[in-house]
Amino acid sequence: MLRKLLSPCAVNLAEVTVKKIRYAVVGLGHISQVALLPAFKNAHNSVLAALISDDDKKRKELAKRFRLSPESTYSYEEYDECLKSGEIDAVYVGLPNHLHCEYTVRAARAGVHVLCEKPMAVTEKECEQMTTACQKAGTKLMIAYRLHFEQANLEAVKIATSGQIGDLRIFSSTFSQQVDADNIGRPNLNPAAEEVCTTWACIASMRRDTSFGMNRSRCWQPPPVTARADSVRARR
Repeated sequence: MLRKLLSPCAVNLAEVTVKKIRYAVVGLGHISQVALLPAFKNAHNSVLAALISDDDKKRKELAKRFRLSPESTYSYEEYDECLKSGEIDAVYVGLPNHLHCEYTVRAARAGVHVLCEKPMAVTEKECEQMTTACQKAGTKLMIAYRLHFEQANLEAVKIATSGQIGDLRIFSSTFSQQVDADNIGRPNLNPAAEEVCTTWACIASMRRDTSFGMNRSRCWQPPPVTARADSVRARR
């Protein structure tokens, strides 16, 4: 009888209630509108609960599109009010990079979990501030780096782990993008700050896709990482 009660088959999965995480989306720019907001319809454990932006027209239009009540929209000045409302469990920070630290720390201090868009921040000091704030508050902090879950990268990890391509010794990765001068996501960036914004993808890919494979090498040692960023201004 005891064995029968402890059997997984004795649990009716249909009766198990999954708590849905209530998200406030902070910043309603391109990435929030194109990538995040439409994805809530496919999420089994997450639900859109609030929108935060200083663009009143955008808030109203998106609230209507995603069937959210007008009372669940806030301006940036009302951010702390949203955090303390009791209506959200986590925030998605989709703001320009230089604001990631501030809005993450404020959420942590309010006891709200954070999913922050990449890159984490623009300086190492800001990253440490974000991590420390969440650790002290006991809140979770995750960076929205989707490549860990994409099929092509999972297959790369599988191949590296299998050893079928031998001992991995060198990994080379290149990333580039065009940035308009009026791109508010990267205001007044110098080359050092731009390096933070572009090289994270290369470094994260190296660590994720090859680390297990490199561990199989007889002479494996933690590989050194060298990053270089070049900034070229387009002529108009």
